[in-house]
Amino acid sequence: MEAIIRENELLNINENIKFIKSKFNISNYIILELSFNEFIQFCYNNNIKMIFYNYRIYDKEKYLITEDLLKENTENKNEFQYCKNWADEYNAQFDTIDFERPYGLVLVAAFETFFISYKVEDNWLDEDIKKAIDALMEFQSSHEDELNNFYNFGDDGDTENPYEELTRLLLNDKNFRYCTNKEKRRTYLKDFLKNGSNRKYLLLARGTNGRYEKEYRLLNIFEQIYFEYKNKCYKLKLQVGEALPINE
Repeated sequence: MEAIIRENELLNINENIKFIKSKFNISNYIILELSFNEFIQFCYNNNIKMIFYNYRIYDKEKYLITEDLLKENTENKNEFQYCKNWADEYNAQFDTIDFERPYGLVLVAAFETFFISYKVEDNWLDEDIKKAIDALMEFQSSHEDELNNFYNFGDDGDTENPYEELTRLLLNDKNFRYCTNKEKRRTYLKDFLKNGSNRKYLLLARGTNGRYEKEYRLLNIFEQIYFEYKNKCYKLKLQVGEALPINE
C-alpha cells in the first residue's frame, strides 16, 4: 500500500502547482490508476496549475472517554468513579497514537472538460480500538456484576423488598399493564433496561451468568408479576390494563 504523504510535504512538492485544501462535492470525476508521484507528474506535464486536496484523519475526541460521557452513562457517584478509574487507564493509550497521521488523501484537479482524481487509503488504526461510547458500553457489560453492587434498594436503611418495589413500579405503569403478551413484555423489558437506574433490578437475577441470562431471568420475573396482576384483575372484576386499587 502506498504511503500517504503528510500535508507539509504535499504543499512543497512542486513549486509550479498550487495545492488548495478543500471539501469535495463532485459526483463526476475520473480516478486515474496512477501512483501519487505519477499523478503529480501528470498534472505538471499537462500544465495543471491547481490541485484541490482533502485529508482524512481519525478524530481523537471520538475515542476519548470523557467525564461528560461517563456522567451521561452512569447513575451514581460510585459507578461513575469505578468507570472513571478504568477510563483514565483506557485513555492513556491514546497518548502514544499519532492522530495527525492521515488515513486517507484525495486529490482532485480539472483537466480539459472533466475532473481527475487520485485517492489513497490506509486504515492504520487498530480495529480493536472502538469509539468511546462503544468501548464504555462494552466495559459496563463485561463488569455488570461489579456495577450492580453500586445500586441499592431503599435509602437510609429503610430497604424495600426489591421484588415488591419492582412490582409496584411496573403496575403503576399503564404501558406495562397493557403488555398483554410475552413478546410485548420482552420489548418492554428491553426499553426498561435502557434506563440505567433500572439496572439494579438485575440483582433479582443473582446466580446467573452473563447479561442475556440475567435478562431472561428478569423477563421470567416480569411474567410472574403480570400473571399475579391478571389474577387480581379477575378476582376484582377489572379489565386487564386497569390500575389496581391502592390497597392491592
